[in-house]
Amino acid sequence: MDFFKHQERAQRSTTYLMLLFLLAIGGTIIGMYCVVVGFMAGVEWYGDPNQTWSSFSWDFLWKWDPEWFLGITLGTLGVIVVGCAWKYTQLKRGGVWIAESLGGRYVSPSSRFGPSRMLLNIVEELSIASGIPTPLVYILEEEQGINAFAAGNSPEDAVVGVTRGALNLLNKKELQGVIAHEFSHILNGDMQINLELIGLLGGIQGVGNLGRWLLNAFSHESYPLYHLGSRIGAFQLFIFFVGFSVMAVGAFGVFFASLIKAAISRQREFLADASAVQLTRYPQGLTSALKKIGGLVEGSAIHHPMGHEVSHMFFSQSLYSGMDSFFSTHPSLAKRIKRLDPSFTGEFPEIDGADLKTGLIHALSGSSVDGDEMEKEFTGSFSSLATSSNEWRTTPQEIVNQVGEPTPAHLDHVHHLLEHIPIALRHAAHESMGAQALILVLLLWSKVDQREMQKHRMAELADSSLTQGMLSLEGSLTTLDPQARLPLIDMAIPTLKNLSHEQYERFKNSVLHILPEKGQGAMFGWTVRHVLLRHLEPFFYGERAPRVRNVSLKNVQVHCEVLLSTLAHQGHVNESDACSSFNQARDEVQLPGLQLRDPDRCTLTVLDIALANLAQVTPSEKRILLQGCAACVMADHQATVEELELLRAISDGLGCPMPPIFVPAH
Repeated sequence: MDFFKHQERAQRSTTYLMLLFLLAIGGTIIGMYCVVVGFMAGVEWYGDPNQTWSSFSWDFLWKWDPEWFLGITLGTLGVIVVGCAWKYTQLKRGGVWIAESLGGRYVSPSSRFGPSRMLLNIVEELSIASGIPTPLVYILEEEQGINAFAAGNSPEDAVVGVTRGALNLLNKKELQGVIAHEFSHILNGDMQINLELIGLLGGIQGVGNLGRWLLNAFSHESYPLYHLGSRIGAFQLFIFFVGFSVMAVGAFGVFFASLIKAAISRQREFLADASAVQLTRYPQGLTSALKKIGGLVEGSAIHHPMGHEVSHMFFSQSLYSGMDSFFSTHPSLAKRIKRLDPSFTGEFPEIDGADLKTGLIHALSGSSVDGDEMEKEFTGSFSSLATSSNEWRTTPQEIVNQVGEPTPAHLDHVHHLLEHIPIALRHAAHESMGAQALILVLLLWSKVDQREMQKHRMAELADSSLTQGMLSLEGSLTTLDPQARLPLIDMAIPTLKNLSHEQYERFKNSVLHILPEKGQGAMFGWTVRHVLLRHLEPFFYGERAPRVRNVSLKNVQVHCEVLLSTLAHQGHVNESDACSSFNQARDEVQLPGLQLRDPDRCTLTVLDIALANLAQVTPSEKRILLQGCAACVMADHQATVEELELLRAISDGLGCPMPPIFVPAH
């Protein structure tokens, strides 16, 4: 499974979706044309006092009037555009709007007990292993079926939601398989397509809403129905006919748009199942969850009124009707299970929705462990993946092949890192004030004089409680594995999203003032700033990343030169070593015209501009660019934690989530 190919497929799917949507609009316009010219023929008939019911002519259906067709086309497009614009305005909030519209309850990262803590642990570990920011978590308390969803415009504003039934009836392995399935949709760009489907359907539904308004407007108490024999009664009947016809045309468009939605959604579910198994290396967990859905009377049903609109986002079929084969947004449970377990006979175990013995609540009931012990108990295996060799044995291609494709090895690595993070730092990452203090204390330099200068600067910018929090965390940093710094920041991001706009601005100002422009800590400082701004600015200000324009690397060579030169100078003090690294990177990207820039022309500040432009290249060329970056970092067969963190931040800036890279033990 190739991340870059998935991205290209997602772009093609969007194009395919737009073409099908245009066909649905075309059918809607033709239907509206027939309704409107019929209405005009009716008005003409109504205006002639000598006409009778039997004299009404249907010849208008075979007449072609270009002027009327143009006007109707523009009018229908206007209704659809307004409907799309309204829906997209709602969707601008991303996954949070979806979750709250479904009645979801936000699960605070500070939750330390019960199924909520377990759910947060699973989401946290999977996100860190995948190289994406930890999504916000919601629980659909009123839904007793087993289901889950991931929603958002991008990983930056993604949320993961699960039903109360899933928490009650699934065990840890089953829930992990379900959440891993949803993470596949986040990584593969499916979430954005899902929201686009909702927005486009909202536009076509606008036509049906117009017809419904006409029906309701003339059936109101203030418009009594006159006798059909009168002219007023005949006109009123005709308005009913027009309203019903417009609503029927809208329903026609929604019908075909729903078929498109179902067809696009179904083809992605098998891939998400396979990706979930690849990540957790435990197919029995996902298989067992699907079997429980099949054996539960409630199944995976979603009863919220908005459930129909977002049915394609869920883990399993959330709506059931007599036309499931046409409108099913998911393959049948039997087909999905058969792919994972060829021995499946088609029989589902009978599940009692009131029996909680198999779920998280039962597993945690009666437990005397506190939140810290629970967090360790459910973190999985703790195998260290650091090798005993001092030689860096991987290749740039092997590193880049991991982008968007986390493996069980990455999950184990994250388990190992999280297990050894001091408890005080874990707690801080999950508390509002503590998360701010944690980020700031991670940015403090190691040299005592420079460290004290930073503290003095912070005392002028931040309030006393924040500086006191920084002091309380300093001691815990002495035992922190440097590889755990980025995971800690990833853990803190959902907590920082709970800040008010004013609090966030103060925190951002503190971070920007404490960062060094050059010298010690500059590389890690830029990495932290980039990660925070990239994943928090869209949340607080709704700023979405620009659409990829699919330009070639040859068209942005100057920015490629800045990026590779910056990497070469950051990793090497000696000019000849930097030149050697740059040359290897240049050979990897196959751009012989690139020249190593002087250090003062490729600072980390300039890197921001270069990265924004390089994010517009095609997915296949992003692979080549990242291979060049990796070759630059690994040119001397050594890589510091800071260099690998910078490489991951660059990959993130290109829209390519890179899982943690294992550093050989020295």
